[in-house]
This record gives sequence, structure tokens and C-alpha cells, in this order.
Amino acid sequence: VQDDSYEKACEALIYIRKLPFLEAETTLLAHAKDLVSSAPQETTSLLMEICTPNSKRWASCTSEGGSSANTSFFSNPETYLPSFVDYSNNEQKFTHSNELKRFLWHVVNSSNATVKVWNTLLELCLHSAMLLASSTTSNTSTTSNTSKTSKASKVLGVEDSTFQKITPSTKASMEVMKILKDTKAEYDTDQALVLVQRHGFSAGQLYLYEKRKMYHMIIQHYMDGNDHRSILATGRKYGERDPNVWRKM
Repeated sequence: VQDDSYEKACEALIYIRKLPFLEAETTLLAHAKDLVSSAPQETTSLLMEICTPNSKRWASCTSEGGSSANTSFFSNPETYLPSFVDYSNNEQKFTHSNELKRFLWHVVNSSNATVKVWNTLLELCLHSAMLLASSTTSNTSTTSNTSKTSKASKVLGVEDSTFQKITPSTKASMEVMKILKDTKAEYDTDQALVLVQRHGFSAGQLYLYEKRKMYHMIIQHYMDGNDHRSILATGRKYGERDPNVWRKM
């Protein structure tokens, strides 16, 4: 496993797949970071599998008493997050962001996501949206992989034909809003607000302000942008619910 070559990493992954659950989990916990570095796609696929409840590969494992158990064993996804993070230079930086995103979306869709997983997915999507929004290049390839486009459109609930016409920046923003508006999402609202503010993601800020009934912050947001029409519209919309909105104006 310590050999950083792609071939050796793939051989290690094949070996791990054949191990009983506890041995496979222990091995992955010890070497996942190196494996992700050497074979990111293949390793991510195995991590997705071992973190999936009711995974067929590790179902009906044998218990200590020798009897066959009908339960399915699966790992805590949080334990593998450090495998996709570089902590060098006293900074936390995501590595292999696309594979990490694929892993996290799989986890949240398999109903095995913790608050930390939701928060990490939100931060990763915000980071992508910020980079794309600030990019000044427009050399987007028109020959993107069809299967990847189809999968992404299903995640966001958009028809393939419509999704292909949307710019990468808009797609990234849609991912962020999908997370924020998901009624089943278990992200920490306070942390989410900090993240959208840090990344300057206005749509997310306004949504969370309204969700938390922070109407005065919506007014402040529009005041900072000298958007007088939106200030008045916000006052009319929320003035009856919170008289302090008019005082803010």
C-alpha cells in the first residue's frame, strides 16, 4: 500500500475488497490517504461502497459466535474526510475535490450523512462556486462527458437538455442552493451562514437570513449594495412580521 504507483494502489484496493469488513475498514483507515493520492477514482469508489448502509459486499458477515448475521456493516464517512485534505503550510486545502464531492454526494444520498459531512459538502460546493464565479476565462469545453452531465443533472433535479445549457458557475451555485434548501439536510445553520458569508455567496446569505427570520440582515444586505428597490420590497414583505425592519431602514 505504501507504494505510490497507480498499479500497486489498484492491486491493494482489489485485495482490500476481498477482506472481511473489519479488516477492510482497518486497512482503509490506515492507508486511505495514500490510496486516494495514487488512485483517486478507484479509492473513492471503494470508500463509497464501504460507507453505504446495506452494501451487498459486506452484508451477512459472520459474527464472533460463528453464526451468520443479517446486518450490513458500514463505515462512518467522517473518518475518511482527512484522506481528501492537505494540512500543509498550516492551511486546510481540499485535494481531489471532484472525487471528494462525488463521495459526499453519494453519502448524503444514501442517508448516512452526519452534520460534518453536510457541512463539508456545502463548503466544497461553495468553494467551487466561488472559483468559477471569479474565473475570467470562458474556454468551457463543449464536449464534456455525457454520463457525468447526466448524473449531475439528476443530483440537481434538472433535465439533461436544460442542464447542458447552464454555465458551470450557475451549476455550482445550484448545487449550493440545493443543499441549503434540502429539507432533509442536516448541516449546521450557524456554520452554513458563516460559510456563505465567507465566500460572498449572496443567494445563500439571503436564503439563510430569511430561514432564520433575520429580516434586518436582508435589509442590511441590500443597503450595502445600494439596492433601494429591493430594500423597499423587503420592507413591504417582512414589515408586518417584524416592525424592526422599518426601523432599520
